[in-house]
Amino acid sequence: MRELKHRVMTILMAVVAMVGWATGGSAATAPQVTVLPSIVDGVKTPVRLAEDATGNFFVTDPRGGILKYNGSGKLLQLIPTPRPPQGVVVTSAGSLLVGQGDYVALLDQTGKELRRLGAGAGQFQMANGIALDDTGRIYVTDSVDNCVQVFSAAGDYLSRFGSTGIGLGQFSTPTGIAFEKEARQLAVVDSLNGRVEFFDTNGVYQKTLFSFGSGPLKLTLPQGVSFEYTTDAVPKLSRMYVADSFQSSVQVIDPTGSGTFLSYIGEYGAGPGQLIAPLDAIYDAVGSRLVVANGAGSVALFGIGTGYVPVDTTPPALTLNAPPASTSAANLALSGTVEAGATVKVSVNGGIAVGATVSGTAWSASVGLAAGSNAITVTAADGAGNLTTLNATVALVIPATTFTINPVPALIGSTGTTITGTRGSGVTLTVTSTTAGAVATVSYPTASTWQASVTGLAEGGNQLTVASGGAFENVTVTVDTRAPQLTVSALATGSHTAERVQNVTVAVNEPHLQSLKVNGVAVPVVNGVASTPVILVNGSTAISVTAVDQVGNTATDTRSLVFDPQVPDLAITAPADVIRTRTSVVELSGSAAASATVTVNGQPATISNTGWSQRVTLTPGLNTIAVTATTGSGGTATLKRTVYYDNAPAVMIATPPDDTALSAGSAMLYGTTEDGVTLAATVNGSAVPVTKSGSSFSISLPLTGEGTYAVAVTATDATGAKATAFRNVVADRTPPRLLLTGQTVPAPAILLGTADADATVTVEDRNGTLAVLTPAGGSWSLTLSGLAYDTATLRVTAADAAGNLLARTLAAPVPTGDVNGDGKVTVSDVLQVLRIAVGAVSPTADDYTNGDVAPVVNGKVQPDGKIDIQDAVEILRKVVGVATW
Repeated sequence: MRELKHRVMTILMAVVAMVGWATGGSAATAPQVTVLPSIVDGVKTPVRLAEDATGNFFVTDPRGGILKYNGSGKLLQLIPTPRPPQGVVVTSAGSLLVGQGDYVALLDQTGKELRRLGAGAGQFQMANGIALDDTGRIYVTDSVDNCVQVFSAAGDYLSRFGSTGIGLGQFSTPTGIAFEKEARQLAVVDSLNGRVEFFDTNGVYQKTLFSFGSGPLKLTLPQGVSFEYTTDAVPKLSRMYVADSFQSSVQVIDPTGSGTFLSYIGEYGAGPGQLIAPLDAIYDAVGSRLVVANGAGSVALFGIGTGYVPVDTTPPALTLNAPPASTSAANLALSGTVEAGATVKVSVNGGIAVGATVSGTAWSASVGLAAGSNAITVTAADGAGNLTTLNATVALVIPATTFTINPVPALIGSTGTTITGTRGSGVTLTVTSTTAGAVATVSYPTASTWQASVTGLAEGGNQLTVASGGAFENVTVTVDTRAPQLTVSALATGSHTAERVQNVTVAVNEPHLQSLKVNGVAVPVVNGVASTPVILVNGSTAISVTAVDQVGNTATDTRSLVFDPQVPDLAITAPADVIRTRTSVVELSGSAAASATVTVNGQPATISNTGWSQRVTLTPGLNTIAVTATTGSGGTATLKRTVYYDNAPAVMIATPPDDTALSAGSAMLYGTTEDGVTLAATVNGSAVPVTKSGSSFSISLPLTGEGTYAVAVTATDATGAKATAFRNVVADRTPPRLLLTGQTVPAPAILLGTADADATVTVEDRNGTLAVLTPAGGSWSLTLSGLAYDTATLRVTAADAAGNLLARTLAAPVPTGDVNGDGKVTVSDVLQVLRIAVGAVSPTADDYTNGDVAPVVNGKVQPDGKIDIQDAVEILRKVVGVATW
């Protein structure tokens, strides 16, 4: 069993390597290898490696972005990428070419995208290895399309070579690629064929090294290739290194002719010099080292020969010339010596460290002291990031005729406070205030300190004066004892509605606001107003709005809404939600169920057939207009509109008319405003372009990932007055969780199951809908006794607010692991689940139906509503026969 488990994990790591994610004249002599300390800082799942001309190297990590290290292994920078990164290479200009699934992006070293290769998204099925030749031309392996695509140095598409197969010049999952500069050829790692193929720069096949298998000059699952050259005036090709993920080693050969085996570097294991599923290897000519992306969660380093550069872990030498134990000077000069090339910083009492002046091996700095004891910290840092710290203590003695005031809180939450300070020997002080009724009592805890207890301060600003003889200092204390003022625009507590996405708009009046949260999630406040969506679950949903100021004063508004898809039909067609207007009257209109009574803020609306309308007079500020439809059977449905009435510019987002959830990859927002205003828009706080034509405007909203996109459009008129309209779009492409857990034999009497708490469950057959269920708490059941239905077409579907669907039938009540629908559960299904798990492809409803199998408890699948690595593990266990669910 242990051997079988080891086989399962080894195969899984090999499969993970296929999708770019892990859980981690030549000299014909074997290299002298020295195992160096591995790099683990910031590394989670290293995939690909690249080096720049100065010896810095870059590691792509799907769970962390791109990690940049200096030659000593010091983590310098984390470069974010919008998708999990794959292949990487550094251009001559210092930019990065990075594989991003179906495209390759050119990034600067801050992560800003400069352009995309070729046509951009969709250029590749799965971009993997990237290489540059000596002219700057770009070569990218496509591991799914089994080819190499070629681009100009500017990033324009030129050609492609290779095809699917086992013949010479063909590929089965090409991964790594490197340019061999002496012969001007490209070495392409042909992973599933277990070989490395060489091509000229025009894509013409030249030769093949290695064959599939284990042992010298054989490879099982190669992933990366790199070349070592001599240090002659004209460098010659010396050695070739190939990382084999399955064999957990790097094979070293003399690549001339048909290749000569030289040695192995590494073996399976987690100890020093051992590897687990290595995914790439590069020869570092600057440091004479082999750098390996180790699937165990590290970057392994091996010294090659005797000229390698070891990782520097020795702290720099540092001395501090002893300062005086005490001084009356507020500024203190410090000096000492330091290791050449190191930097020195000095801090006092844990404050901000300031840089010292370094000249050769001498350093000097001047620091300010506070009255009393001062803790001085001197820190030296070398180029590798090693630190040496020295400490000293110096007392500042206050002259007898002076006093100091310790820092005073600028804002307090009560009408009393205590201020403190130091004083010279025998000095007495008085503390007074400009606030009527304020009283200060001064005392002297020690011969060199004083304190004053002040009471009776007024709300707002208070000026205090501390005096001794003719010397005085003023301090200001602001008192805030009042809770923030909240006005919440949302449906009233107990309201029933069929709208899952509910907008909550909040006006908050608080000059010292610390945070505003809705259901525990912070919401940004723009021009005193905040807006956020809440997705209702089945049954009752609590909405809690809490505002906290900087001294802890709190205001809370709590209400509860009921989601009920069976309420009477009700719609508001005008106006849109969350608008700003200068007009005191707004007219609402819409439609409702036939024979329903409609009220607007409790007043009967005018009914015409199924249409209704009503005028509402607004009060200054935030207005909540509630529209309720009531039928004779007592059913009620409620919707709301939020309207802000003031003298600021009128601005509204008309489409979508209210907060919404979408499964699409983009959305367009349209709105109107007054003539003569300027518009600015943000999405989640970042500025986005606004297209304006007259009084109309539009915003393109790419929904690149799941989550809430909070849109704020601010209009500014000629007087500087501002108004902001809000709209929230929830991007959701994940189908809801759904499982049949009850009777599933032919002609069932009862159906039982589970579903997400915010999903509506529909039971139907070929003749139509049998029931619509809202499973509160996630569980649902339906008694079919007495109902006429067709067993063969009985189908249960779960739908969420964005319209995502997941369906199950009696014939397929639980996931099978057959993701590609070919009737078999194979490694191909594992690969597809892994691609979904790392974000390389977007899942479909069918993927969730058959691929969401984990966790498996007591041999039964328990879908958790997501597709991740655990699902891949369970399906792989089924493929190799460990599991039989």
